[in-house]
Amino acid sequence: MKSQAVTKKKQRAAKAMATASDMRTHQKQRAEEKRAAISAQLNNLPPDLGRNRVLDAEASAAFWGVSLPHWRRLYRSGKVPSPIKIGERKLGWRVGDLADGLAQRSTTPSAL
Repeated sequence: MKSQAVTKKKQRAAKAMATASDMRTHQKQRAEEKRAAISAQLNNLPPDLGRNRVLDAEASAAFWGVSLPHWRRLYRSGKVPSPIKIGERKLGWRVGDLADGLAQRSTTPSAL
């Protein structure tokens, strides 16, 4: 009886791990789809306009497909492009710099 309970626990744990792995894969796919959609939208804009547009931290995080807290961690560790100051306490990132950084990040094997 006890061995059956242990086996069921192991089965549930294995299923939970597989589900978590599926979720991570799905999240990565969604992030890649978002990046592709944003890139497609930028391709329709005049080259100067799209690349010089300034995004705040929240929009920059969304552009890179990461959460705002993770974006802040990346900024503090120097793993995102340098921001520009758009206010006394507000930073912004140029879309062109973000796109270049994202392209560099995707070609670097251990970027994050």
